[in-house]
Amino acid sequence: MGANMKRIIGTLVLTAVAALCALFNLSAQDASKPIDIKILREAIESGNYAIVIGINDYFSEDISDLSYAEKDARSFAEVLEKSGGYSDNHISVLLGKDANQEAILKALGTLARMAEGEDSTILFYFSGHGFAYGDRNYIVPSDGSVMEDLIEVRNINIEKIEEKLSESEFARKFVFIDACRNQVTVCGKDIGAKGFTDVATLGKHGNGMRVFLGTQFGELSRESKDLQSGIFTYCLVEGLAGSADLNNDGVICLYELEGYLSSEMKEMSFKNARRSRSSDAGCSASRQL
Repeated sequence: MGANMKRIIGTLVLTAVAALCALFNLSAQDASKPIDIKILREAIESGNYAIVIGINDYFSEDISDLSYAEKDARSFAEVLEKSGGYSDNHISVLLGKDANQEAILKALGTLARMAEGEDSTILFYFSGHGFAYGDRNYIVPSDGSVMEDLIEVRNINIEKIEEKLSESEFARKFVFIDACRNQVTVCGKDIGAKGFTDVATLGKHGNGMRVFLGTQFGELSRESKDLQSGIFTYCLVEGLAGSADLNNDGVICLYELEGYLSSEMKEMSFKNARRSRSSDAGCSASRQL
């Protein structure tokens, strides 16, 4: 390889690393250092906290129930404890009817004040229903509503979650949303938009913040009967369990997880759609969410 070619390759590598550093709000002088936003740790680290939410059953009859959201939440909490460096008493799990709006916001407010040290991490994971209304994105708690006059007061704005986390002293803040992407329709009238809106602005509320949406890696965020799981969470759990550790160093950096999820979600969504479009409990346009 000629000297010119080596210089070109070297420049491209440094440019790519600098771009990643910019994404994580690192200074240009740190561009030669490893990206220090990490997901998986081999040892328990006391500064790691997580809020894990899964909802199968909703109080409102206008909101369809799901099959695997609560199972997915338990699987995510388990991989955090086994592989992610999170002690069980630092993981707040809310499932089913217990995951109402008040409980979610209370848990978020409590854990957001628990930052410990410069290397602390907080994760917010949600598996359930979500949608866009106007220019805002919402997740639906167990007591949420899709009625137009109640949408803003009964559901939880994702941007509000980001703002609450950004106010905390945690060095790293990650939000994982595995929510259905569909048109919300009540009594034959479309409510809101299909999927989340203006997703490019998510994760921009503070240093160390990153938001992962299951819908951004494929056309649908679906539940699979074959996997007994949502496709996004299945890939996420597999990745955090070690599959996303591309260089086998025991640490999963953010860019490794993003690359793994993007690749696996596309492949599995394609296979799942080919296998059976009608057998999976996906997000359909109906009276129910």
